[in-house]
Amino acid sequence: MIKISKVRRLVAGSLLTASALTCIVPLWGQNNIQTAKAAQEGQYIYSRVFTDLKKNFEKEKTQKELEEKEAMEQIIAREYESLESEIEEYLEKYTDYPVPENKPFKSYMDADTIRDKSSKQYAMKSTFLLDYNTGIYMIGNRYACALGSFYSTDIGTEFDIVLENGEVIPCILADVKDDEHTDSLNQYTVANGSIVEFVVHTNTLIPNISNRWGNTGDVSKIDGFEGEIAYIRIYERE
Repeated sequence: MIKISKVRRLVAGSLLTASALTCIVPLWGQNNIQTAKAAQEGQYIYSRVFTDLKKNFEKEKTQKELEEKEAMEQIIAREYESLESEIEEYLEKYTDYPVPENKPFKSYMDADTIRDKSSKQYAMKSTFLLDYNTGIYMIGNRYACALGSFYSTDIGTEFDIVLENGEVIPCILADVKDDEHTDSLNQYTVANGSIVEFVVHTNTLIPNISNRWGNTGDVSKIDGFEGEIAYIRIYERE
């Protein structure tokens, strides 16, 4: 009778435990589902916040870049207008002079032939710098030259020799040809047809203009100096 009673108590205990577990297990599983769901919602919110922050950052960055670009474009536009104005003002101060046709020969004179110490030519001579690549003297970035009085007699006048091939030789008037040696219009030297005469250091120049037969006497033999002259552009002095 005692054994039966114990068995009954054990069975009753087992049933009670099983019943409790039956109640607890669903509750534990439900908590896990809620936890997983909460984690998913948190991840979604984090992802959404991160995406929004990234979009805002990119938007602000793009806006800043646009503002910087607009500011730079405005600066460039102002600089361009200023430069354009200066160029137009400068370009208005020149006159293009015609030249006789078929006169490609370009002569030279040695700087030592300028000897009159009271002349502007002689004073300018002290500012000559020799271009060793050509043998021609320069003042600044312009070649020292002589022209006929048709073009100018104002020593120091800047001018461009514009060739028919498009080359431009920047020059400065360092001497004026004697009218006795030029044509009736005083445009070119009658003896050789030279319109322009470069002031040179002869010993440096000659190797640059010589061929196998010797000195040609023609500065046109130098690269960039060859060809017919289209016109001469004389700039006004301020």
